[in-house]
Amino acid sequence: MLPVFNQNQGPIAEAEARRREVAAQFLALQAGIIEQSRATLTRYRGALGALDAARSGAELQAKRLGQARRAVAVGESDTVVLAQAQLQDLSAQQGLLDSLTNAQTALGALEDSIQRPLDDGDVGSFTFPAALRNSMQAAN
Repeated sequence: MLPVFNQNQGPIAEAEARRREVAAQFLALQAGIIEQSRATLTRYRGALGALDAARSGAELQAKRLGQARRAVAVGESDTVVLAQAQLQDLSAQQGLLDSLTNAQTALGALEDSIQRPLDDGDVGSFTFPAALRNSMQAAN
């Protein structure tokens, strides 16, 4: 009787090749998901920066409106200047709301990319900074 040295070598090689193929597909999928998460995180951080800038602009415009109101009250300015300041204030407030909408949309996309909601217990870079969160709550 002759010994059989290559028992099941063909099926074993096929199974190993299939395992390597599935592993490569998994790694490619994983890399794509990580890249998508990084891109949405970058978008979210940018939206937070824009929100902060819009908030600062709205605060500055609110101060200018207050100055215009005081100037009209003491007779140093007319109502046309006040109306312009009011329009600029409304525009700044609209910009702030647009920025907030963009930040919330970006946060939703980030949550979708990692497939779970984010909250205050998560890494600080994922959540609204406390100063922004507090200022938005105070505005309501």
